[in-house]
Parts: sequence; structure tokens; C-alpha cells
Amino acid sequence: MRMRTLLGAVALLALLAAGAWLVWSRVAAPPRLGEDDAGTAASPALAEVTLDRVEGLRAGPSGGQLALGDAELSSVVRYALPGLLPPGVTDPAVHIDEGRVELVARV
Repeated sequence: MRMRTLLGAVALLALLAAGAWLVWSRVAAPPRLGEDDAGTAASPALAEVTLDRVEGLRAGPSGGQLALGDAELSSVVRYALPGLLPPGVTDPAVHIDEGRVELVARV
């Protein structure tokens, strides 16, 4: 009886440890593209990936969703849409905060 109780306690502790590890790995993991772009910088590569994701959404079934963050939108505006901004406007960046979208640039 004692051995059974001990084995049950060890199994319960192992399950709790595994669960805690899974939760911690998700919390401590670096942000993934499209979820939270806090550490992601705008780049030509990110612009290309973002446009591929948009094209995938367009080609997929209707009703699909796509979430884009600051860095993704900034990358598209800066590197993938030549001629969108007038001459003399450089370093465009998109900021999203509480439902507001703001485009800032150097003139």
C-alpha cells in the first residue's frame, strides 16, 4: 500500500513538473511572427514573408484571418511598395497601439 502511494505521488509530481515546463516554455519563448513583433525589426526578408502570407490568405478559403504587427507592416511599407511614399520621405514605420494605426516617417 505504501509503495502504491509513493508511486502515485511520484507520478503526480512528474505530471506537475511536465506541465510547469510546458507552460514556462511558452511564456519564455521568443515571440513568433504575427503574434508579437516587439523584438522583430523591419527588413526586406520580413516584407517578403508578409506578402507571401497575404497571398496565402487571398488564395485560401474565404473567411480566413491574418494578424500583422508593427514590424511586418513597416517592412511592407518600407521595402515592398516602391513609389507609395513621395520623394523625400524616408524611414517609414507603422505603429499599432490600442486599435490605432500610425504611420511615421522622416521628411
